[in-house]
Amino acid sequence: MKLSEIKNLPDVMSKESLDKNFVAYLDRIENEETLDSIEILESLSELADRKVYTHELLESTLRARVDHIVQKLWDVSSGEQVE
Repeated sequence: MKLSEIKNLPDVMSKESLDKNFVAYLDRIENEETLDSIEILESLSELADRKVYTHELLESTLRARVDHIVQKLWDVSSGEQVE
């Protein structure tokens, strides 16, 4: 799943459908050797924006996976990432 596909997802989705999209996206990026940190962070932001409408927290295993990816990619000296 690419950023353009994520942006085309409906704004409001069921928890189950959104969780499936999170899992599919995380499965894809966790197995890639080269990562585009800006695209990944934007994609996660898009998914998180949709998560708000479920009014539920992301389940702990998914939250841990997202945390791991963000910590791996985060560069506080990058203005583009911070933005």
